[in-house]
Amino acid sequence: MRLFSALVVAAAATLGSVSDLSAQARPAVQSIGVPPGTRVRVRSANMVAPLVANFLHLSADTAVFIEDAAGRGIWSIQMGEITQLERSDGEKRNNGADIARFGLLGAGAGAVGGLLFASTFKPSDDKKDYDRLTTGLVGAGAGALIGALVGSRRVRERWVEVPFRRLSVMPSRRGVSVGAGIDF
Repeated sequence: MRLFSALVVAAAATLGSVSDLSAQARPAVQSIGVPPGTRVRVRSANMVAPLVANFLHLSADTAVFIEDAAGRGIWSIQMGEITQLERSDGEKRNNGADIARFGLLGAGAGAVGGLLFASTFKPSDDKKDYDRLTTGLVGAGAGALIGALVGSRRVRERWVEVPFRRLSVMPSRRGVSVGAGIDF
């Protein structure tokens, strides 16, 4: 009976100290969802440009990154300040936007080149001239083809957005309450 009474007193003392802690808010334990060493792009309200870095570790409410740029600095960013986090999904070729952009640039350059050729040079027969419209269209077609080939060789890094997982642990009078949330 004495042992049971001692256990009840110890449990009441423990619960009493836990209820005293309820006035102190414990920070939210957060998880980034990417393993250490992953190449990430971080956007924050405090940064002018996104940070491209490798994720190092998460301590309390601060994420630590090693920058990939020339400075190779170590960045510590609080989780509440991060507005967007993306992880690298490798490099991708044959981007439609690059093919179209370089194709249009090549077509314009080819058309200008064709028109300059038709107006500058004369055929071997002095009685004939080059048709400027036809020569400009042939130049535009050749330039578009060359530009599209150049655009298809461009490589871009593909980024995939990472959702945040937040877990909050808060002591209460009845024990400990746990809450979880996911940000998209």
